[in-house]
Amino acid sequence: MSNIPNITVNMSEQKWQDKYPNINIAEKLKKVAIEAFNAGSYNLPCLSNVANILINIELSNDKIVHKLNLQYRGKDRPTNVLSFPQIDITTKIYNFDIPVILGDIIVSFETTNKEAEEFNKNFLEYSSHLVIHGVLHLLCFDHIEDADAEKMEKLESDIMKNLGYNDPYW
Repeated sequence: MSNIPNITVNMSEQKWQDKYPNINIAEKLKKVAIEAFNAGSYNLPCLSNVANILINIELSNDKIVHKLNLQYRGKDRPTNVLSFPQIDITTKIYNFDIPVILGDIIVSFETTNKEAEEFNKNFLEYSSHLVIHGVLHLLCFDHIEDADAEKMEKLESDIMKNLGYNDPYW
């Protein structure tokens, strides 16, 4: 697919930028999201002729993500990333000139930072993996069944390697 999504990265938690004061973290993760979209968009063929695809990424914190995780998933704890897809594989698009909102991704700084340390991973690399994971969920990939998990993890690994990062699953 040749269309490039319009990605908005909002940083509601300043700790994201404070972690890397010399890097524009929002721009870096935007490029990661575009790479993930390009690699996985084949999974939603209904997007192939859409002129404007919108993705929102929120770089947030545990307080907000905890609230959303409880509200939408019934889990009373923060998590690293949440994805809120707006379309699925059954979606039919009839007017390709109208923007399509693919969905929203919310990433928590504290949980991401803690897990990166626990897993002995670079924070930026781990954050990139979470954004890739989130974008693939917006593109209707999931990891509920083992075969689907293997497919999604392989794609995540390939994208990470294309970005010059390590395989996140070893």
